[in-house]
Amino acid sequence: MVDYLERIVLDEVPVVKEDDKIANVIEIAQEYRIQTIPVVDEKNRLVGLVTYRDLLERRVNPLSKVKAVMGRPHKISENESLLDIARKFYVTKLKQIPVVDKNMRVLALAHRDLLAKLLLERGYVSNTAVRRFATKDVLTCSPDDLVAKVRWEMLRNAISRMPVLKDGKLVGIISMRDIIEKLYYAYIAERPDIGGYVGEEEILAAPVKVIMTTNVITAYEDEDALTVLSKMLRHRISGVPVMRGDVLTGIFSGYDLLRAYLEKELTVVVPVRAHIEAELDETTQRYIEKVVSNYYAKFSKIVDVIDFKVHVKVYECEPGEDERRKRCKYSVHAYIKHDYGEHAIQVTDWNPGKAVRDALYLLYRNVLKHLERIRTKIRGTLPYEEDVYT
Repeated sequence: MVDYLERIVLDEVPVVKEDDKIANVIEIAQEYRIQTIPVVDEKNRLVGLVTYRDLLERRVNPLSKVKAVMGRPHKISENESLLDIARKFYVTKLKQIPVVDKNMRVLALAHRDLLAKLLLERGYVSNTAVRRFATKDVLTCSPDDLVAKVRWEMLRNAISRMPVLKDGKLVGIISMRDIIEKLYYAYIAERPDIGGYVGEEEILAAPVKVIMTTNVITAYEDEDALTVLSKMLRHRISGVPVMRGDVLTGIFSGYDLLRAYLEKELTVVVPVRAHIEAELDETTQRYIEKVVSNYYAKFSKIVDVIDFKVHVKVYECEPGEDERRKRCKYSVHAYIKHDYGEHAIQVTDWNPGKAVRDALYLLYRNVLKHLERIRTKIRGTLPYEEDVYT
């Protein structure tokens, strides 16, 4: 194993088998504070991965077997270049990726934030103020929003945490981990407003304030990136809100540093073709680009993407004299070609951002169903329940 790879792996490599229970995955993830668990066979060869996002999306019973939810076995070879490792973390948005030998035996588990720290320490990314790297367009929620709504926003936008604001002030943060651990144990700690044990539906219907973390670890805009990243690793968290005084201005994670590194190296990180034949405001265009990028990462976790296109154009407009104020309907054509086939979908809507989001959601759903049919044919297993895709 090359020296830089040794610097970015965890001391231990927790793994599970295909026939292990999902409850075992949760226990391991809690113990090691990780969100990606390698699935291995009897010879310790990598056969798949289970991630917290898989569990959040599919909501299977904790007594179900790992093979019901495990995804594609993304991996890093023991001699892989630093650039290629960074690109894999960036494209897949995984927080941990297993390192394997030529026979697919798992050797170690690489950690995204340890990689980000190495990039800073070796000068591949300048150790400047964290505000330079932080994501500015932050999705937030309120303490009274339902957990079900936040879960949906996390899945739809491919994010793993949301700051909780009340009257514009940061009062907490809710993470994917918070939701999953409550859902899979169907338990909320006793509190005056809720009480003891509750079921899954009660958790989803509960307000965010019941399960959010109130003692929020934050970073100030002028703190340097290495200091903030070291704080994150010390507290074993994967992202922090960035503040200017008591005002939220962004959110920072190791993913932001990988983006800075890859942009510096002039690497084409996301081979996406997005063509917009419509005059859209800058905010809408940024939103569409973010949705497309997030879905590309989701597709990359389950298939090898060969081609991926999103085409947005005006479908029809209501008659009117003022061209700038015409209300128009937009048509979105989304297409993907991957190692198991190809799929296309077309959606129209008055809101172009919603049309893109809906088209990619349906495209992703179709790919999942296609993979499930292949899996059923090869293994003879039963397909997932319908709520897998919701």
